[in-house]
Amino acid sequence: MACFDMLSSDEPALEVFSSSMNVLSGEWTYVILSNLLVGPMRKDQLHTDIPNADRAVIDRQLDEVERAGLVERLAECDGHYGPEYGITPLGRTLEPILLALQSWCERYEACRQHGERVYPVKIYE
Repeated sequence: MACFDMLSSDEPALEVFSSSMNVLSGEWTYVILSNLLVGPMRKDQLHTDIPNADRAVIDRQLDEVERAGLVERLAECDGHYGPEYGITPLGRTLEPILLALQSWCERYEACRQHGERVYPVKIYE
């Protein structure tokens, strides 16, 4: 069975959706995945790029997305700096979702700042 074949799964679709969303629900998961979509990074680079996040939280969420198969440790170039992390092919399938979410967040924030009500918009034409 393909891992995204929810319709032929014995598990109810809602339960599959819920467990999948749990993987993405971390406070900084979106930012971690978005950074890794650009290219491989070490933990220290992620900590620098996400300065508002606690290092332990970043480390924990990085481990969670690694266990989920969205991120992988790449070969260490120099043990002193630790391994690089890169996005897996499965993680790369989230790219259009992350881009759509980013677009929605930008629109939401712009409307919120102007006191406007946010209405659904067509992102893709």
